[in-house]
Formats: sequence, structure tokens, C-alpha cells
Amino acid sequence: MLDIPKGYKYWHYTDSGAVIEKNAPNWVKEEFDEYQKTMNQSCKPNENGIIKYI
Repeated sequence: MLDIPKGYKYWHYTDSGAVIEKNAPNWVKEEFDEYQKTMNQSCKPNENGIIKYI
């Protein structure tokens, strides 16, 4: 299970998905990009159709 990102307070949700504040520190932007990559890579369903985020 993924931990909640340290910069989560800078995240906002829109109709098109999660975004971060424009004035967020650079480390938050990097963390956000890495988290999104991980979510996209690990969101494949198993043989039972269940998605487990690792």
C-alpha cells in the first residue's frame, strides 16, 4: 500500500483529476510526478479484476 505523500496538502482535485498548486515547492512537484507514475504503473487488475496499489 502506498503511503500518503508528504506534500499532499498541496494537492487539489478537479474534474480531470489531481493537480498541485502552482506555488508548491519543487520537491512536492517531483513527489507528485513520481506518485502519479507509480499509480499509473501499478493500477493493472489481477486475474480476478482487482486492482491493488503497491
